Amino acid sequence: MRAMDMLLNGLGRVARRLELLTLDVCALLALVMCSVLLGELAARNIFSTSFVWSIELSTVCFVWMSFLGGTVAVRRHEHFNVDLIEKWAPPGSLADLSLKFLAVVIVGGIGAVLLWKGIPFASAGMRRFSFSLGIPQGYTMLVMPIAGGLILFYSLVDLLSLSLRQRPDGAVMTSQTGEVAGV
Repeated sequence: MRAMDMLLNGLGRVARRLELLTLDVCALLALVMCSVLLGELAARNIFSTSFVWSIELSTVCFVWMSFLGGTVAVRRHEHFNVDLIEKWAPPGSLADLSLKFLAVVIVGGIGAVLLWKGIPFASAGMRRFSFSLGIPQGYTMLVMPIAGGLILFYSLVDLLSLSLRQRPDGAVMTSQTGEVAGV
């Protein structure tokens, strides 16, 4: 079992680094989007001109931020959750673990679909070009399989963690409370 613990700890560290990298990319995209929109606003109101490409670039940044931000929500377990069902099952019980397992499987399935269908979708988009930026639309669509892969990876780490009743950071959960042992 020690090898599985080491694997889970390593995967947890990789997941954390991917999460931090994703947050950095989202921050950069937000900065670009806000700068472009502010520049467009200034150009239109001060100089009575407009950048044709500004709205499209801002939309691309927003789409990427939305999908990548969703992967961070999955990593942090901040995705949609039905609290009512969760209150019926005591923390750490078999019902609680089963509901968590079901939620991870459903979210992982969504990630798998994004990855599976996103690759041909982005590939098809490489043959169509955006009007104002002149780049293939597939670059906008490429975020779908990337987000799907991240969601799938995070879900697999969570499934392994649940099967070992252990958090990805290596702390062991007690069976009665679901809390971390020794904390």
